[in-house]
Parts: sequence; C-alpha cells; structure tokens
Amino acid sequence: MTSDFLRLAKVKRFAAVAALVVVGVAASGLTATKAKADEYWHHHRGYYRYHDYYGPRVYVAPPPYYYAPPPRPVYVPPPPVYYAPPPPPPVYYPPVGLNVVIPIR
Repeated sequence: MTSDFLRLAKVKRFAAVAALVVVGVAASGLTATKAKADEYWHHHRGYYRYHDYYGPRVYVAPPPYYYAPPPRPVYVPPPPVYYAPPPPPPVYYPPVGLNVVIPIR
C-alpha cells in the first residue's frame, strides 16, 4: 500500500515538473518571438513610414479647438397667457319671428 502512495507521489511530482518545463519553454519562446519582432520593426523602421501593412495611413482630424465653450442655446420663455388674441365676438342670431316669411297672395 505504501508503495502505491510513493508511486503516485512520483507521478504527481513528474507531472508538476513537466508542466513547469512546458510553461517555461512556452514563455521563453514568446519572449524570443517578441524580441525578434521588436528587432525586425526597429530595423525596418522606415519601410512602413507613410503606410501601414494594409494600406496608406489615414489620419483622423482632431476636433476643432474652441477658445471658449460652445455657445449654449438661448431659452425663450413662452409668452404670458394674456398675450393670446381675444375670443371672437359672439354671433348674433335674431329671433325666429323675424326670419319667418309670410307669403302674400
């Protein structure tokens, strides 16, 4: 039984060391690649001077510079109620007796 535990401990230790080696190799490879890329771009500094890998560089114009903050919109309050036009005069309807037409024979 003890030998099984020792064997398991050896396997775990080997797995841990192997994982550390894999991580170390990967990290060194990444740093080496980064160093090579930096050296390449430093050496070919002028090759991509006026154009990118995908085409000419496009510069976006900065926003216009204001010496003061932009003007705020002027608030015009609505006119008071008494500025409304007066109501129309009432329509006068004469009494019905004046509108009756009496036929004369």
